Amino acid sequence: MAKDLNFQKILDELQSIHDEFPDLRFGNVIQKALDDELKIPNIDANNVSSKKMLSALKNHNINTKKKRNKVKKYII
Repeated sequence: MAKDLNFQKILDELQSIHDEFPDLRFGNVIQKALDDELKIPNIDANNVSSKKMLSALKNHNINTKKKRNKVKKYII
């Protein structure tokens, strides 16, 4: 059985997102990241390569940080 080289990287990225934004739900993070990356609503995660999923999660993390920082500036 072949080993997926991106599996641990995906878990690390999800852990990073959870550490910074514990209010985000796990399933929603994955779905939103894939939807935004592939520009297809409600995409099936089974049809996505691990490389594409890792890229989507990284982009989602960056975008979430940008959005949250903008909100924090106006609240304070």
